[in-house]
This record gives sequence, structure tokens and C-alpha cells, in this order.
Amino acid sequence: MDPMPEQPRQSQEQGVEILREYHPYPSRPLSPIIEESSAELPHNRKRVREGEVALYETSEDDREWKRQQMLDSHDTAETAATEANTASEETNHVDGSHDEAEPLEAEYEEASHEEAGHEEADNEGTDVLESVEEAATQIATPLWNYYAVVDSDDEDVEDEDILHSGSAYQSTSASPSPPSEFDRTPSMTPAPEANASLFVLPKDRWPAEPKSAQYRDALWSIVYNKNKTFMWEFHEGLAEGSLGLCKELLGREQLPPRVSVFDDDVIHEISVRCQRRNETRVFRDITPLIAPSAELVALRGNKELDILCESANEIWTYSQQLLQYQPQPSYSVGFKALAFTELQFTKVTEFFEDRCTSETSPIMGTSHMFFPCFSCEIGSFEITRRQNTHNMTIGMRAVVDLFRGVKRESDVHRQILAFSISHDSCEAEIVAHYPVILGETTEFYQQIIASFVFTDSRFDKWMAYRFTKNMYEVWMPAQFQWICSAIDQLPEGWSCGKDIGQREFV
Repeated sequence: MDPMPEQPRQSQEQGVEILREYHPYPSRPLSPIIEESSAELPHNRKRVREGEVALYETSEDDREWKRQQMLDSHDTAETAATEANTASEETNHVDGSHDEAEPLEAEYEEASHEEAGHEEADNEGTDVLESVEEAATQIATPLWNYYAVVDSDDEDVEDEDILHSGSAYQSTSASPSPPSEFDRTPSMTPAPEANASLFVLPKDRWPAEPKSAQYRDALWSIVYNKNKTFMWEFHEGLAEGSLGLCKELLGREQLPPRVSVFDDDVIHEISVRCQRRNETRVFRDITPLIAPSAELVALRGNKELDILCESANEIWTYSQQLLQYQPQPSYSVGFKALAFTELQFTKVTEFFEDRCTSETSPIMGTSHMFFPCFSCEIGSFEITRRQNTHNMTIGMRAVVDLFRGVKRESDVHRQILAFSISHDSCEAEIVAHYPVILGETTEFYQQIIASFVFTDSRFDKWMAYRFTKNMYEVWMPAQFQWICSAIDQLPEGWSCGKDIGQREFV
């Protein structure tokens, strides 16, 4: 072999000096491969390597992983080339001009080989310099990032591919290691040059409040009307006894908390902070002062309220819903199963046996709450009214069917069977729910008892708090005894008939 030309050798020496000056690890000597490629080789002398050559300080498993990746890439390239040659041969076979063009192609290939030989002789030194630069680049680039770039053959890369490719990230570890689908995410940070739009979720894909999203459609009012449930008052209104009850619950005195966010100096600030926040934030800061916890009230000394059971943001999986969605009140109150005697519980479950399934019951909300009679929802009044209507209609239906079974349906006509409260960060609304008995048909209506802005000094900000505590202490124990009186009138051993009015004794 002829000695290396002078010009390529000078370019090679300049490249080695530049490499040594800008090497990312100045204290580390060059790899034996780089030293060997940059050294001047004697003429007709065989290369002798002293010691093991290792480009990376990696384990045997890592090197085996690298070899396997290279073999896979070579196999893929050979397969693609074979398929391309097969396709071209089939095309030429179909086309009749293949035999005529064969001599011209042979001459063209001969000329190309001769020209390539001359170019190889002239550019041998340049190739050595390029190999040195490529080896230095590999040292500074993590393995998995290198293969992510080399293995990508497509010019047009979609956003999802860029997001998950190694070129959009930079490793934070000091020593490179093979990629793993389990440990890439914790060790990666977005590169400064990465497109920021790739990491932003469009607004139309933002998650919505799942429990209230289905109630945003105004057509739910039409669906309620078909089920004999109306979001307005009956033309005769509530019975006189129920109107007197509402006045008592609103006017009976209750001591408010000594210190709370409803104090005059902070109530406006907390209202502003809760605006446009999610339901959880409003439930944490404001709901306890609108609808206090029934079980906490019982723990503070009122043992009569041990019959009450509450749930917070819990799906009523055991209820027989009016619509296609299961209710999920922000806060609700019913009665415990242990509040009923064993005989009462047996009677009421046998009475509704023909309407019970393996998973639902007309008298249940959750697995531990029976005959739900209070519901509190948070958000826009347009949505929360629909939610409360659904929740309390489920609770009232069981009571009406129970009293129909003992021929006392007149006792529930236009009488309050449930209450609900809707509120947001500055306003609250108290609603009473009641049935109207029209022969064999039952219709459900509601009436607004009070509506006020608790951040406005012209209104009583403790109105909802006082009403809820009075409801726990006065109305709910009386409601429980009223329901138990109807259960006690149920004879033992009902046979399951299709109609409640057609049940027979065993």
C-alpha cells in the first residue's frame, strides 16, 4: 500500500488536536481505538494491539445488549434490501425492456466501480478523521439516545413518536446505560430545545368533573317529567304542617362555631379564594359551615343522632337510580341499618324483596345507608338542582311505597320526605322535597325554603348551618320513628307479588 498522502495526514493531525482540546473528559486519555487510528502506521506492518480494547466502561450484559441491537438493525436492513431487490426483479420481469437495458447497466456499473476506486484512494485520510470524530461523538452521547436516533428511518415523525423518542430528552445520569421502559421516565428531563407544545394537553381533552358532567344538559328536566318528577312546586304547595316545620327549622336557635372562616374579617377572602376552584376545595372550606357533619354532631354529646349515617362523595352503588347514572352526592345523610331492630329489618327487606336484585335495593343508597333523606351538592345551582332532584327522588320513592303497602299513602301526601341544599362559594339554597298522591300515581315536587348570599351582610350567614343542625335534631328522629311505625304495621311473611297492592299473606 502506498504511503498516506501528506494533505490527509495533516487534516488527521489537526482533527486529533481539536478532539483533545474539546474532549468532554479532559482528564481521561483517548480510547485505544482513537489512538491507534490517529497514529502513523508503518508500511506493510501488521497492527498489534496491547491489552483489551473497550470503548465504554460497561458490563458484559450491556455489551451483549449493544451487539444484539446491531444485529437486529443489520437483519432489518438486509431484509429490506432483499424485499426491494425482489420487487425490482418482479417489475423488470413483467416489463419487457429488461433484456435490452442489461448491457447498458453492466457498462454503467463498471464505470461506477472504477470511479469509486479513485475516490477511495483520494479520501482515505478523510475517512480516518471522520471515524475519529464519530467515536468521540459516541463517547459523549448515551447509548439509548444514540440508537433512538440511528434506528429512526422515517423522515416525518409524528408528535407522539417525538414525545417518546430519546431525541426529545437528555439523560441526567453520569454513566450511560441501556434503555428500559421501566426506568426511563424517572431519569429523564425535557431538553431545552424540545417543543413545548408536545407536553401541553389541549383544553378539549381536559378532564371534567365526572359526577356533574352528565347533569349539564338542560334536557334532564324533560326526562324527570317523564318519570313524574318535577323541579317546581305543586299548585297547592306543601301541607300546612310541613310549612310550620320549615319555619321551626329556620328559626330555632343554634350556637355557631366560635372561630371559623365565616368570621366577618375573613369570609369575603375565603369566598374569593374558593371561586373557580374545584368541588373538593369548596367542600373542605365552606361545606362544614353550611351542612355540618351529622356523625360529628352525634359524637359531641347528642346520642339520639346515633341512628344517622352519612356519606361524602360516595357513589350510591346500591340504589335503584331514576336515570341511567348512579347518584354521587357531595354529602348525604340517611339511617343506619343497626338503627332498625332485627324484626323491622327483616320485615322491610321482605316487603321490597320482589324489587331487590343481587346488587341494588329501593331502600338503600350505599351499603350502610338506608332511606336517604338529605343531600348536599356543590356547584352551579342549575346543575346541583338536577343532582339533588335525582338523589331525593330515590329516597322518597321507597318511603311512599312503604306507606302504600300499609294503606297509609294519605299520610305522605304533600308532606316533606327529604331536604337538600345547593351551594357554591358565596350562595346557598335550601329545598324541601315532597310527594303528591294522585290515586295510583305518585308525583314528586320541590319547594325552595330559603335562598341567600352568606357573604352579604344583609343576610344571616348562619341560616343554612342552623337549619341543618335543627333538621338533624328535630326532624330526622321524628322521620325515623314515622318510618318505623309503618314498618311495624307490615305483617310477617309477605309473598312476593308483582304489585304492592296485590301482596298476600302466607
